Amino acid sequence: MKKGLSKLKILGLSTSLIMLSATQKVFADPNSALTGAKTQLQGQATPIVNNVIVPICAVILVIITLVAIVKSVVEYRRGAGVDLGHIVILIVGIILVITFPTWGWGLIN
Repeated sequence: MKKGLSKLKILGLSTSLIMLSATQKVFADPNSALTGAKTQLQGQATPIVNNVIVPICAVILVIITLVAIVKSVVEYRRGAGVDLGHIVILIVGIILVITFPTWGWGLIN
């Protein structure tokens, strides 16, 4: 009796596993698999990037820009030549980071 019950359990378990594996979505086309993964990840990543990463990067760039401006003012007062190229590049970087949610996702898609 126990052997029959054990075989029945094994048969039921194997049937369940076969049915479970048969119902799983299988991507035969790698392009559709990548598109599905991209859609899922983009839906999760977009709010995090827009609401967390972009403001943090903007604040960091603003702080670096302010430090560069202060250093340039100090150098100017000492009579040294002042190079404003790095400050301009930092300001352009701030503009690009702040406007990324507008143009960046369109570029990625």
